[in-house]
Amino acid sequence: MQTQKLYRQQVFVFILLLCFSFIAQAATITAVADGDWANGTTWDSGTAPTDLDDVIIPTGITVTRLTGNNLTTIANFATLEVNGVLVIEDNLFFAQWSADNITIKDGGELNIGNNIEINIGDPGMHITVENGGKLFVGNQITTISSAHPERFIYNYGYIEVGLDITLDVNIYNYETGAMLVHGNIEGQSVLRMYNYGIITVDQDLNLFKTELENYASGNLIVFGEIYVMEGSHIINDGYIQSTDFRYASNTNDPGLDNTNGTLIVIEEIITE
Repeated sequence: MQTQKLYRQQVFVFILLLCFSFIAQAATITAVADGDWANGTTWDSGTAPTDLDDVIIPTGITVTRLTGNNLTTIANFATLEVNGVLVIEDNLFFAQWSADNITIKDGGELNIGNNIEINIGDPGMHITVENGGKLFVGNQITTISSAHPERFIYNYGYIEVGLDITLDVNIYNYETGAMLVHGNIEGQSVLRMYNYGIITVDQDLNLFKTELENYASGNLIVFGEIYVMEGSHIINDGYIQSTDFRYASNTNDPGLDNTNGTLIVIEEIITE
């Protein structure tokens, strides 16, 4: 009898410790003052966030992650909600074990000095820029390893990229969304772009195994070449303009469905 009672007590203590363990591992952490991400005084918890925490940057608060102390192993959050301003002076790096979600709310701004780098895996990675939100990337949004079909960028607001998007991801640019890319957009193997808003590319749009659908409300302006390569397909029901338009010899047929859209090519259409 005493043995059974002792066993029940041990089980109760184990369950209690397990509950406390889960409570300790995950928390919602909110910035309470302007400051460095790594400084505990910036947060209501008194400590910097971990990769298990849901992080909130409220309106009126600016959090900075300094160069040399950047989010290189980031996943210093499980989810990140930016209502104020987050400035990352170097890279935002999604590690292979992460499925981190970022939401930039109306009035929020995420400013990344260098790259967004997405490593292998990241099966549930989502970046959502809501209407009124802004994402600035100083250099590139890039995949630094193998593709994954479940990475998503949802844009209802404004995204500006200083150089290239070289990426395997699903990009949804909605009717209120605007994207400005100062370099190229290049799909590597599973890039899917769905445009209802405005996308402007200063250089080239190189599509490899890429699905691009430009809806009736969509405007895609490319101040360079649209290159439709292997396994790629463009459906245009809206407006597309480019300097040149080129088909690779192994392009799927049809590489372009422009039945209901407008396509303007300033210089030449090239078939290899």
